[in-house]
Amino acid sequence: VTGTYTIYRKQGPGCKSSRFPVGRGGAPMPYCMHFKGGYAMHGGHVPGYNASHGCVRLHHEDARWLNQEFVDVGRTRVQIKY
Repeated sequence: VTGTYTIYRKQGPGCKSSRFPVGRGGAPMPYCMHFKGGYAMHGGHVPGYNASHGCVRLHHEDARWLNQEFVDVGRTRVQIKY
């Protein structure tokens, strides 16, 4: 989803998807920062090509830093471009 959004929820290293894998959930999304519905920025493997169902994958340490040191829930805005 493209657009400008406000981070409305963030979780720590134990964050997991409630949707993926489909039918089970539980995919790791460490240091998730939700910006629209189930879409989030989070740590994970960054393969260098589009491989997500819509989330923004970040290197684990970048996600941790953003989550712990930068993002304020309800105040931090992100602009998602494709």
